[in-house]
Amino acid sequence: MIPILAFGILAFSLGGFSAVTDKIRDLREQAATRGTPHVRTFATDRRTAYAAAVAALPKVGLQYQRGGAAQGELEAISAQAAEGNGNRRSQVVLTVRLADTLDGGTEVRAWLEEFIETDFRKSSGRATGAPLPDHALYDDFLRALADGLKK
Repeated sequence: MIPILAFGILAFSLGGFSAVTDKIRDLREQAATRGTPHVRTFATDRRTAYAAAVAALPKVGLQYQRGGAAQGELEAISAQAAEGNGNRRSQVVLTVRLADTLDGGTEVRAWLEEFIETDFRKSSGRATGAPLPDHALYDDFLRALADGLKK
């Protein structure tokens, strides 16, 4: 009786730990990529979708920073843009997560965030970030990715 009870407690605990781990991962993703993602599903495997995503970056003015097909992550950044009298600079960061779907396709989630540094001469390296929920770059990137998959 005691071994069965111990097994039941162990099984319940492991199930609970899995749920906690999933929740922590979700919170980390929300913190790392604020805002609502733009989601598109493609009828291809994750490695092929990742390669097409990397190839799409220069077509939309972004530079690859980090990521990997196995991790299902990709991050890219735009060139710095000076605004006004040159005291304000901004950059756009694209974060992409790729996940396998049950039917063998790939779900692509994309987030854009703009980082603005005001008066960089006085406070270099201090920028504030804000999500860009409705930016044309989403459509441009996802279209370039889709075009790359057609080839």
